[in-house]
Amino acid sequence: MPATKEDKTRYLTLLIALCLITIIMSAYWPLRNNDFVSYDDEKYLKESVYVQNGLTRQGMTWAITTLYNSNWHPLTWLSYMLDTELYGGVNPRGIHMTNLLLHMIDTIVLFYLLIYMTKNAVAQPPLSLAQPPLPLVQPHLVVAGMVATLFALHPLNVESVAWASERKSVLSTLFWFLTMLAYCSYVERPSVKRYMTVMSSLALGLMSKPMLVTLPAVLLLIDYWPLRRIEGGEHPGQRLLQLSLEKLPLFVLSLLSSIVTIVAQRKAETIFPFSVTPLGFRFLSAVQSYASYVEKTLWPMKLAAFYPYVELSMSWELWLRVVFVVGVSVAAIVLRGKRPYLLVGWLWYLITLLPVIQIIQVSMAPMADRYAYVPVIGIFIIIACYVSDVSSRLSLRKVGLILIGVLVISSLSVLTYRQVQYWKDSGALFGHALEVTRNNYVAHNNYGTYLLKAGRVDEAIDQFSRGLKIMPDYPLLNFNMWAALTLQGRYGEASRYFLLKATPFLTKGGNPYFYKMISLSFMRQKNYDEAIRYAQKALLNQPRDVDALQYIALSLTATGKYEEALTYFCQGLQIEPDNWQLHYNKGLALKRLGRLKEAIESLNEAQRKQNKEGGSAPSLTSPARGQ
Repeated sequence: MPATKEDKTRYLTLLIALCLITIIMSAYWPLRNNDFVSYDDEKYLKESVYVQNGLTRQGMTWAITTLYNSNWHPLTWLSYMLDTELYGGVNPRGIHMTNLLLHMIDTIVLFYLLIYMTKNAVAQPPLSLAQPPLPLVQPHLVVAGMVATLFALHPLNVESVAWASERKSVLSTLFWFLTMLAYCSYVERPSVKRYMTVMSSLALGLMSKPMLVTLPAVLLLIDYWPLRRIEGGEHPGQRLLQLSLEKLPLFVLSLLSSIVTIVAQRKAETIFPFSVTPLGFRFLSAVQSYASYVEKTLWPMKLAAFYPYVELSMSWELWLRVVFVVGVSVAAIVLRGKRPYLLVGWLWYLITLLPVIQIIQVSMAPMADRYAYVPVIGIFIIIACYVSDVSSRLSLRKVGLILIGVLVISSLSVLTYRQVQYWKDSGALFGHALEVTRNNYVAHNNYGTYLLKAGRVDEAIDQFSRGLKIMPDYPLLNFNMWAALTLQGRYGEASRYFLLKATPFLTKGGNPYFYKMISLSFMRQKNYDEAIRYAQKALLNQPRDVDALQYIALSLTATGKYEEALTYFCQGLQIEPDNWQLHYNKGLALKRLGRLKEAIESLNEAQRKQNKEGGSAPSLTSPARGQ
């Protein structure tokens, strides 16, 4: 029996989906060899005991209740813990491959979502025009394929995929698209069960990243087009009110998520007051960012992991950006009758960027590539629908369109492949950022941290110095300068950075990683009381941090408090029973107490664990993994 037209269309759709997967794998091929970077990866992965321990009851409870790192996203934490179980530990390749898999799924779900939404909304070619040579390629399929391809390959999206700590973007976006699919299903056949599915998907997305707070507004947008639910017998205003009330439970979920996020940000003291950045500056900066995102979408060059604020002046460049944003907004409103996709796509872009456009400033950067992961879909919709619209009206040659498409896909693939390589490690990432941006004190700091960890202390100090010339009061730069000078034994010179500049940074709750670095530094100076104090600060944030427990135990051992030290060694072994350093140092403490039989047992156990792990011979002066 010959295949029907519907079967052929289904096969073609499946073929496009497979092609999307193939081009994603090709463009992101270098990701398999990428390492973690010194940009939140320590906080989320390398320094998180709960993530390191995998899916445990304690870990799951912590994921649901914690506001760690000024966010509440329990599903993101749980996904990292699941990775630990699947890949046998906190494995960079495994985590990157999970991110890539989620990006693939996001792309395919977006493709089918757009087919579903636009099947009756995208303009068909006029009957007077000649039939296209590929009759199965319907305009809505072309639009869906173009948007999905741009989403799959655009270099702006590399940060969301290649950055291990940005799992929340690719995970939450999956729930974003699933929520929209569930909503389209609800619109087709309304029922309480289908509405609850919409609410559940939105709730799961908000538990992955609060970026979904604008999704109910986006659902109102697609009510206008392509679902055309506002059209009808009633007055459009009344119909819009009815549709808004229909989404009231969804808006309530978004409001609750917003409240939790603000509480978390306030607790971490990351919200900048208006005395630091006035409201007028924020609005001008927001307009500049809106225009800059469009610029980077159309010309994706000089992309960086961090973009510093630039000095705003009422120059012609700023006014040009203001005119651009206002002009496109006016044009979208004026042309909404003939080309409703212009209004919907542009408002999609404007609205979804609102939570991260820094009107409420919670970041030291005015913009970031990862913030554009969902918003630029609005721009892609405008581009795809306009190309489809114009080509169908003018009967453009299909060969020419195909050649242009191949050129765009090839160019984006090359750019994305190269951008993925910049995320190979901290050196490549922040070295590139310094090449393509100016006055980037964060890049100087993070590149210096990379050099410091590589033992290139003099070069690290040079980078920290360059950063401090730009931002002399930045606490993290001062802290790292202190750490680098301390490593060289320049304690007097280092003290002015730590005591005067870095201390405020550490009194805000801080990061266990930094507290442990300070503790280790004081141990090297044989200032064991201070070493214990800072290790205890680390434990306040991470009670199961084995390194911090061991630093306290070793400091107590060095001061002759062997019984007290044993308590901390035993606590560490309850968390990591296979840690041979703990067994070894516990054995030494037992030996000092004269408990030789127990000491021998502990030292023998350390030898067995060490042989199994393949480590080198332990010593009291190099006790922990953190060193």
